[in-house]
Amino acid sequence: MKRLRWLILALLLALPGCSALDVVGNDAVRAFGDRLASFPAEALETGGWSLASPDRTAWLEWDGHGFRMAVDAEPFLSASLDAETSLFQAGTARRLVYGTPALAIPAPAEDPLEQFRILAKPLRDSIGYHMETDRYHIVFENGAMFEWAKDSGGNAPKLVFMLDPEPFLKAGVQPDAVEGWTYAQITLHMGGRPKQLWKFVKPVD
Repeated sequence: MKRLRWLILALLLALPGCSALDVVGNDAVRAFGDRLASFPAEALETGGWSLASPDRTAWLEWDGHGFRMAVDAEPFLSASLDAETSLFQAGTARRLVYGTPALAIPAPAEDPLEQFRILAKPLRDSIGYHMETDRYHIVFENGAMFEWAKDSGGNAPKLVFMLDPEPFLKAGVQPDAVEGWTYAQITLHMGGRPKQLWKFVKPVD
């Protein structure tokens, strides 16, 4: 069934006047709206919106400046992360923050899905689809990624936060000691070919 869905998607992309934005971009917004029904967004004090993991150690944030993925650093510090690592950005306290290219949309939308839709157009290159997991994703700097399920059925995670482990390992982290994150090898298509990659993964059912 998954292979059939991928074939249909490929055929739609090949139709005249049908671009990746029309198919993947629009349906990614639709699917994100479905996930918001189960995981409601919270308004940020600074404007914009936030979707938190149930344990409130990882967040997807979006506003007039773009998408961000923020992660509580405490589980990594407890697993021997060097507190002086360059992974920390100025002014982020004990959060690790990953962004997309910065935008300047003057008037943020008052609805979280509409704000997401507005951002999805100029940041289309940051949004994609993984055939292996049947999830859409946003790619952030330094290998971080946020995924959300295309459909609500099945037992697969509905949201997934992912981090590139390499900079953490270089900064002293013991990968199997990070509470709330799984150090696992996953398969992703890179350049049209499946590739095995190690990631820190936080799935949300």
